[in-house]
Amino acid sequence: MTDKMPSDSVPERKSAGRSHDVLIDMVRISTEHGDDHDAAIRGLLEAVRTFLDLPVAIVSRIVADDYVLEQVIDQGGELVSGKRFRLTDTYCERVIALESPLFVERAGDSLFKGHPCYEETGLETYIGVRLMLGEQLYGTLNLTSPEPRRRPFSPDETSVVETAGVMISQHIALRQADQRFQLAVEGASVGLWDWNIRTGETYWSPRVYELTGVGPKADNRGFDAFLARIHDDDRPRPRAAVER
Repeated sequence: MTDKMPSDSVPERKSAGRSHDVLIDMVRISTEHGDDHDAAIRGLLEAVRTFLDLPVAIVSRIVADDYVLEQVIDQGGELVSGKRFRLTDTYCERVIALESPLFVERAGDSLFKGHPCYEETGLETYIGVRLMLGEQLYGTLNLTSPEPRRRPFSPDETSVVETAGVMISQHIALRQADQRFQLAVEGASVGLWDWNIRTGETYWSPRVYELTGVGPKADNRGFDAFLARIHDDDRPRPRAAVER
């Protein structure tokens, strides 16, 4: 005689399996785009949107009561990046006020029925988390639908959204750091030369072209071209470093 499994064990295992798969996919997305942080953020948005099967996924930027759609995936095509709202007219204001994630499956059957967002848009389903850069609020990651959700968000689903929020926050922080570094380099008139030893790919900043007086041609940018522009007495050291 064998014991019967609890009736909810199979759905729970399926949910855990899907969560595991999407988390692995999110790690892949986060790493494969390199320094293109906007592409990574969009990929993460689409991954979590597909996982939850919701039509709208948003990364917002919030400053005081100004709520801006920074990145949007909207299957209906109504929302676009750059569109602005008052924070108080969005469910995200509750996320900010409570300083915690918010999950709403049927807004019309809850206290949110009287919220300005519900009165204006009729959004029934909402799940949102804060995007934090250290201790500083940047905005929110949120996913919505005008249709009520048939079942509550599971712990696995909310965990995926929270993880996506952390990963998106990291990409935003890295993007800001890259922008500040670029401004510093441009302000100092410094030229940057980078060489990927494994792939042979090289990068020359615009200032390097100005300093060397060459055009952006592939045969001008390799390691040999770099050595050719170094004084004879200084060439052995970089060559020996590469050969080690």
